[in-house]
Amino acid sequence: SLYTFWKRTSPPPTMMIFDASKRDVCVTRRHRTSTPMQSLVLMNDPQFVEASRMLAHRVMQKTQDDPGASISHAFRLLLGRPIEATELATLLALRNQLHQEFSADPEATGRWLSVGNSPVDETLDAIDWAAMTAVCSTLFNHDETTRLR
Repeated sequence: SLYTFWKRTSPPPTMMIFDASKRDVCVTRRHRTSTPMQSLVLMNDPQFVEASRMLAHRVMQKTQDDPGASISHAFRLLLGRPIEATELATLLALRNQLHQEFSADPEATGRWLSVGNSPVDETLDAIDWAAMTAVCSTLFNHDETTRLR
């Protein structure tokens, strides 16, 4: 979050979960942890769900109805490397499963696409967009996305 208001005595909880330093002392480096709480934040925090939704919007507009190309492009944007064939197959299978689930539950589709303040683009297929949003959320949770090694 670029414009987060910091209070010295109560820092933003999301940033503390991701090992931000406390503001009352200087530190030379951040401690690195990996906790289930971080994954829960990445999957459920409205800020990250909206980021996933807008990433899905961006890649779907660029790749024009090609789920494989959308996944490959999102993967490249988030991880900075080309996707491997096995990773693409796994993410395509996930996307297809999610597409079926969202097709069966239009209310869930609406809930996924209504998170955040960004407007909903009526020109995109809502089911495809919701499925790709969930795939992008999965990519945000990828170890290579959250950890620099």
